[in-house]
Amino acid sequence: MTFGGKGRAWKLALLTLGWAALIYFLVRSLNRLPSLDEWGRFLHGDAISAGLVFGACFLVCTALRTFRFGYLLRLSSPVPWSEITLAFPWLFMIGAITPLRLGEGLRAVWIRQHGGASIDAIGYWFAERWTDLIMLAAFALIGIVAAPAVAGLGLWAWLVAGSMIAGYFVLWLVARPVLGRLGEKLPVGADLSGRFLNALRYMDSPKVHGTVVGLTVAIWLILAFGFWVVLNAAFGGGVSFAVALGCVAAVNLSAFLSVAPANLGSFQAAMIAMLALYGFGPETGFMAAVLIQGIGLVVTLVTGSVARAIIAMRSLRKA
Repeated sequence: MTFGGKGRAWKLALLTLGWAALIYFLVRSLNRLPSLDEWGRFLHGDAISAGLVFGACFLVCTALRTFRFGYLLRLSSPVPWSEITLAFPWLFMIGAITPLRLGEGLRAVWIRQHGGASIDAIGYWFAERWTDLIMLAAFALIGIVAAPAVAGLGLWAWLVAGSMIAGYFVLWLVARPVLGRLGEKLPVGADLSGRFLNALRYMDSPKVHGTVVGLTVAIWLILAFGFWVVLNAAFGGGVSFAVALGCVAAVNLSAFLSVAPANLGSFQAAMIAMLALYGFGPETGFMAAVLIQGIGLVVTLVTGSVARAIIAMRSLRKA
């Protein structure tokens, strides 16, 4: 078997194992799949109006993500906002629907086509994802600590989340200067390491750094509010905001490791697991997770497809 053949075999094995693990977890968690009657009652209640609220929240977050992406990019590449606002939705769409979010690599191609460099794109992607991870770690901490079923795990949650938050400050205050000096000593990597670290220099400016962090906080809190509205509609009220924070953290952290396209299956599994900590039933949790993910995918696909169509029409007019 050739190296390429072995690589494909390993990928297939990992995908199969990942899907098998997801199916096993869902089967073990759900006593049964919701019936058509249960789906009918669920959708004829407040779920649809709550879903529309979530869709609006997701759309606002897409706009904020677009602004964050453009704000960081324009620190080094003067790409017009008109191009950024059309490019990001379809770049985000490709990243969202591919396993392990591998489609986000397309950002590097787009930035290179617009006068930037791939290493800049990696730096900006790292900056976005690092701040996202810190927020999600904080949300996960709140969700776990507030759950009565895992009071004994509270210390471990504090340690994990605290370590990630401490890592953020280590990167900000210590690691960047040290890595910069080390990179300068490498004959081949000096330019690349310098350009990568240049993408993180926004941290040197309190205004720019505060803007990026503020946008990140706003994005995730708005999404959490959308989750909270849907969950309260699904369970008839009584769902605290801490539950919503935990669910947002669980489903989005699972996306970084999901082998499934669009995080299918792992999204529902992560949400059911978080809801189980609070004693909420898996069947209703499953329906809420399907509704939330479905609306998020619809918004992502529509905005991404429309943006891509507009770009294609503009290209035809220029030709």
